[in-house]
Amino acid sequence: MKIRQWKTKQLDEVATFSSGGTPSKQEPSYWDGDYPWVSAKDMKSFSISNARLKLTLEGFAVAKIALKGSVLVLVRGMTLLKDLPVGYVECDVAFNQDIKALVAKDGISSLFLAYSLIANKNKILNLVDVAGHGTGRLDTNLLKEFTLDFPPLREQCRIAEILGVWDESIDLLEKLIAAKRKLKQGLMQKLLTGKKRFEEFEGSAWQPQTLIEIAEVLVSPVDKLVVCGEKPVYLCNYTDVYKNNKITQSINFMKATATEREIAKFMLKKDDVIITKDSESPTDIAIPAYVSEDLDNVVCGYHLAILRPRENKICGEYLSYLLSSSEIRYYFFTLANGATRFGLSVGSIEKVKFNLPSIPEQEKIASVLSAADAEISTLEKQLAAYKEQKRGLMQQLLTGRTRILGLEDEEDKEQK
Repeated sequence: MKIRQWKTKQLDEVATFSSGGTPSKQEPSYWDGDYPWVSAKDMKSFSISNARLKLTLEGFAVAKIALKGSVLVLVRGMTLLKDLPVGYVECDVAFNQDIKALVAKDGISSLFLAYSLIANKNKILNLVDVAGHGTGRLDTNLLKEFTLDFPPLREQCRIAEILGVWDESIDLLEKLIAAKRKLKQGLMQKLLTGKKRFEEFEGSAWQPQTLIEIAEVLVSPVDKLVVCGEKPVYLCNYTDVYKNNKITQSINFMKATATEREIAKFMLKKDDVIITKDSESPTDIAIPAYVSEDLDNVVCGYHLAILRPRENKICGEYLSYLLSSSEIRYYFFTLANGATRFGLSVGSIEKVKFNLPSIPEQEKIASVLSAADAEISTLEKQLAAYKEQKRGLMQQLLTGRTRILGLEDEEDKEQK
């Protein structure tokens, strides 16, 4: 049933559209200034006030400008194949040709317009087609013809205000998480290099060790195919390792089969560390994940290697943090070989050298970093809950299923 006072309008009825552009890169005087030039890379968050690239005043003068209060929508790029970035402009910015700026007309709240576009992103994404080289393209004419429902201006502003409170909370939590991650990285840098020591371990020397001396290196041949005669198992695959710094039973492992020999050799054990052995990008080589608990019938899959700590040589959790450090990540990057796909040989993995403290100090370092991870994980779950609650609220408010107390009473009076 159509909500009283809510009107369905095309986007070109409620907003004017303008296109972006790129000031000449051949003119040095245009670039490296203080004025944001927004591209797709800068549309990761809802509020737009900064950009990776900046223009000088001279460059800003010849650029396409989106004024404060404009709504930016990405209309070209790979991102459109999976998402529709929408941003609200908090200060005047320049923007490039892959973006359209929408300026709300009289009677329309810019913030309400932006939230409505986000709430309808799945429908808008159905309008996206694929241009050359697999790039997504959102036709401007189709976007202009897209329809949204609008209540009276006062209700638009009140809805936008409510959703804005949620956005502020989400933004604060995201900044807190970023700060915690930065703090943890600094702590890792100090603890894993011995620049910061715990009082009870000061004075004890660290010992140089190669990886083969402290861990067994196992490269798994188990794939995801189901073969008759083999036993059913669960498979820890590349994606499981890439997306999780800890491997636990809560992961939805893929079903597969394996021979008895493969099961005996490649069944994952608590304290194992798994690394990505090859990838399409050398920067994705040797990403670690720590098996932090006992698993039930889970074996290691293709494109991975198991680093199984030797007894009394290294703590597995410490090894996983060590492999996550920027120095070790870069070292593995230099070892990767290949043209279209990059990989590590078993020999190169085994020869990697570390400078290691005693097992008790390793365990103390790992416990401190694990506590930092747990704090970040709790905040990330809270952030995910906030975002889910906001999505639910948007569905209620932007469709009129839930009305704002007071405004609906006024509407009834107007009807009478």
